[in-house]
Amino acid sequence: MKQTLNILVLLLLCLPTFMNGQSNNVKEQCGTDFTPEMEARLLQNIATAKRLNLPSVSRTTTYVPVKVHLVGNNDGTQRADKNRVFTTLCALNQRYADQDMVFYLAGIYDLNNTILNNHSNVSAAQFQMSLRKNQHNNAINIFVCKSLNTASSQGTTLGYYSPTYDVIAMRTNQMNSNSTTLTHEMGHFFSLPHPFNGWEGTDYSTSNNPSGAPYGPSNLPPASIGGELVELADGSNCSTAADYFCDTDPDYNLGFGWNGCNYTGGAVDPTGTIVNPDESLYMGYFNDNCTNKFTGEQQGAIAADAQTFQRNYLFVSSPATTTEITTAATLVSPGNGATTPYHDEVYLNWDDVPGANQYFVQIARNSSFSLIIEEVLVTNSIYTSNILSAGINYYWRVKAFNEVSVCNNFSASRQFTTSSFTVNTKEALTSTAIKLQPNFTSEGQIVNLNIQTDAKIDATIRIVNVAGQVMKSIDNVTFQAGTHVHEIETQGLTPGVYIVNLQTANNQINERLIITD
Repeated sequence: MKQTLNILVLLLLCLPTFMNGQSNNVKEQCGTDFTPEMEARLLQNIATAKRLNLPSVSRTTTYVPVKVHLVGNNDGTQRADKNRVFTTLCALNQRYADQDMVFYLAGIYDLNNTILNNHSNVSAAQFQMSLRKNQHNNAINIFVCKSLNTASSQGTTLGYYSPTYDVIAMRTNQMNSNSTTLTHEMGHFFSLPHPFNGWEGTDYSTSNNPSGAPYGPSNLPPASIGGELVELADGSNCSTAADYFCDTDPDYNLGFGWNGCNYTGGAVDPTGTIVNPDESLYMGYFNDNCTNKFTGEQQGAIAADAQTFQRNYLFVSSPATTTEITTAATLVSPGNGATTPYHDEVYLNWDDVPGANQYFVQIARNSSFSLIIEEVLVTNSIYTSNILSAGINYYWRVKAFNEVSVCNNFSASRQFTTSSFTVNTKEALTSTAIKLQPNFTSEGQIVNLNIQTDAKIDATIRIVNVAGQVMKSIDNVTFQAGTHVHEIETQGLTPGVYIVNLQTANNQINERLIITD
């Protein structure tokens, strides 16, 4: 067995995402430390994969739960928006689809912790992740932070897997459909090393290596580096060198800072033979747009690791549904361009979507949804917003999803304007109270408006929809002092949310009425 340098710093460098066109020469990497424990697990997984002929044997779909923690500062600022979770998880599943592995969304959580969000103190940040992970120990826990730092970083750390705490940390800007950072870090989670294992922290083409000068034909790399055997170009030592896989080509961290998907740097192995790295490996360091695969042996190790007892905690539960959602939500109210009855109680309603058991609602100040005011996850097709300002144009949209189907499109967006009226601060009728019974009924049924007043009042009773339209009006109603029951017909009211409004010349009181199918 090869010797492995037991790096004292928990996080070394790693990752495949170099922003296309690195004119500023900022190098980006991951921070996963491939520890001796991970190496031992990898070797066991390789042996298991060979014994069970993985991944060639037929298999059923493996559903793996993930919980995503969106980290903000202590005051809740600088947190990634939730839509990043959907786009990133959708891309992750597409990249693991050929392995019959589906990562399903077991939860999205907000976490306010400035130390963790900035990773200014790595040990303290990881301790905070471990505390949170202990509360959510039946899934892969992913922490999305504004920035990630490591003591030995040569550039910007984009993500890492911590074998000590069994969690993944991601930089916010890597949570998108183009980045392969999460794909890469998930490979680490399932025991995969880099194809250049041992070369982390060493740059072949600079003096940043043990020889103090760039490697090349006149300065051949050594037989081992970083405590690992250097893999030869002919593959003769592939099972004992670098990543231990024989279907991954030798790679001496050659993607680190390389632009493009065709390496032509002329790197040579310890015998002077030119090496040709595979730029398409997710576990390498070449640009995102270059990478597109795990090799067969890598897939075998992933499948074997998922079967180990260390991963049993991932399979104590299963997704509530595996139905794929193919239709977008249809918004019902407020209507496009409508003015809402109130600004501090805005009712949003949309049609149920087959297969969906959750909905993601976004309210924004602009049609591009780059200025998000509110975003929330709900389990039914109605939501009430209580935080909007008066007299403002807003846009809203809804994404229908379930645990395993997160790639569904948003609904078409709609615009509405909030009125200047408020529900909570309206002056109530003096010594008068009303109560609607029931306030949740089906179309065509009669509801009772119970009125109690200490003095005679002349009033108008109106039923108003969420678009501000008056659907029914009962004018010039007089109530003497005492208790009264006034019957209200709901015939002709379509399913939705309404306001029953009792108004006098100067004041008014409101009750909410919901009509179902």
